[in-house]
Amino acid sequence: MAFIQIVSFRCTDLPALRDIEDEWLAATEGRRTLLRETVLVDRCDPGHFMTINEFESYETAMDNSALPETDAMARKVAGLLIGEPTYHDLDIVQVTDFGS
Repeated sequence: MAFIQIVSFRCTDLPALRDIEDEWLAATEGRRTLLRETVLVDRCDPGHFMTINEFESYETAMDNSALPETDAMARKVAGLLIGEPTYHDLDIVQVTDFGS
C-alpha cells in the first residue's frame, strides 16, 4: 500500500534547508526509497512549510528513515527549524484523478 508522510514545520532559511537536502540526495543516491517530495509554503504564513513525502509503502519509508544519512540530515535540519516539526503518517486508501 502506498504511503505518504506529511511534515509540517517552521523555518526562516529555506535555501539552507535545501542545501542540506541536496547533500542528503547525493549521499543516498541509489539507496533512498523516497519516490517524490513536494514542498509547500503557507500563503497566509510564509514561515510555515509542509512537505509531502511519497513512498511505495510504510516499510520502504522506514528503510529510508533507517539510513544513517537520513539521521544526519535530520540533526542538521533541526538546527534550522523554529520549534519541533509535526509528522503525519498516512496510508493511501484512494486516489481519484479528475483530469485537467
